[in-house]
Amino acid sequence: MVGLHTESKTAKTPWIAIWALVGVNALWGLSFPIMRSLNLQMEHFYGLDNDSVPSSLSVAFSSGMIGMRFLAAFLLLFVVCPNLVRGASKAEWRAGVLVGLLFYVGLVLQVMGLATIPASRSGFLTSLTAVFTPVFSAVLFRKSISINVFVGILIALLGVSI
Repeated sequence: MVGLHTESKTAKTPWIAIWALVGVNALWGLSFPIMRSLNLQMEHFYGLDNDSVPSSLSVAFSSGMIGMRFLAAFLLLFVVCPNLVRGASKAEWRAGVLVGLLFYVGLVLQVMGLATIPASRSGFLTSLTAVFTPVFSAVLFRKSISINVFVGILIALLGVSI
């Protein structure tokens, strides 16, 4: 009977990863209503209704919010993993800056879109990348989609619909 209630370290590892993914997805999902709320607060602060918000003001506000999020994430990464940041090569910094800039532009456009559509719709449309990525990959590389990937697409579509 010894050892019936004990778990090995490797048995716990998948659960840690699963809960980490659940946490990250929860935070990601919360970002939509939070950013929508911040957009509405900005409009209220400046006394503007949704139809009269100048695009330049919306872009500036969105850019600032996203920039602060990126800076906070970088500082947290530096505090938690300083060797990772200090040990990066020039090529890694260039690649990181390029990917970061593209991601930044995408997020700014997304936050601007949140000014005109509900957070739930924005989250749904963004989540569809989990559905479209394997489909586009299959088309781009001219390969058929395996049954496992097809089932994964259906599960992802069901999940983002819920």
